[in-house]
Amino acid sequence: MSNNADLVIHGGRVVTPDAEFDASIAVRNGKIVALGSADSMPPAAETFDAEGLHILPGAIDVHVHFRDPGYPHKEDWASGTAAAAFGGVTTVFDMPNTIPPTGTAEILAAKHEIASSKAHVDYGLYGLLGEDTIDAVPALCAGGIIGFKCYMGNTFGKIPSPSTGAMLEAFEVVAQTGKRISLHAETNSIMERRETKLRAAGRADPLAHLASRPAVVAIEAVSRAAILAEWTGARIHILHISSADELRPLREAKARGVDITGETGPHYLMLSSDDYAKIGGIIRDTPPVREKHNQEPLRQALMDSTIDLISTDHAPQTPEEKTSNTNWTAS
Repeated sequence: MSNNADLVIHGGRVVTPDAEFDASIAVRNGKIVALGSADSMPPAAETFDAEGLHILPGAIDVHVHFRDPGYPHKEDWASGTAAAAFGGVTTVFDMPNTIPPTGTAEILAAKHEIASSKAHVDYGLYGLLGEDTIDAVPALCAGGIIGFKCYMGNTFGKIPSPSTGAMLEAFEVVAQTGKRISLHAETNSIMERRETKLRAAGRADPLAHLASRPAVVAIEAVSRAAILAEWTGARIHILHISSADELRPLREAKARGVDITGETGPHYLMLSSDDYAKIGGIIRDTPPVREKHNQEPLRQALMDSTIDLISTDHAPQTPEEKTSNTNWTAS
């Protein structure tokens, strides 16, 4: 067996969680086999001059919405993963709100076939956890999902939100598998009631979308999910934390020993409702980008590990859809 490398990268500045330093890197069969001075590297089939560049580990984006199958005019696995690779993302976890939703072993297998034939980076697929998919949990696990996604609130694809009774049963079943349940934590009944009233009043502007989803929808949903997880032993993950108000139930649940993690996104840290007037409907997201006073508490929560990670919630829409005032579930 040859000790030669497939690739040696020279001249770059290596970045690790603990330090930065100048070094060369040798890669064989997709794995780093040597790290050190240039003259210590093995012969290589290919070399790359990284002078002036930083070399970081590939990023893992744990929350993307590639629109394949169902909406290939928005994006497919080829275009989405190519864009990820150009951005330094080497693994993506794709959500199940495609057409059809990834709620059975057969649909999962078909989606794996599509993804594996097109993807340029590593990937994982979520299985749908809903009112009608609880019986499919064992088969979805056997089919190779990385976790489950439960939609407590309405979003793109209009996945029906399960009742609290169904959520409790679903948590009990999934807890036995050890898989984590990622939650779109917004209370659907509040949002639908408010949206109906706003529509009746003639409101359909981007700020109406924000008004239909006040932070209380997330506070209630995070609190309820944490109680169900505490009761059942399920492992849960709160997606796209958008408000400072969600941090209290998240912290309290962690303090009680609930196996709960959370994530936010760059749009919640860098944009606010002040920006709606500047860029209008294209900022519309679910959950919504909120008032500016939420930004600093979210940043601090990242620093103290109340929020565990950042993801993109990458969710492409066409320009027409993003600027349409009929689109209340853009995500």
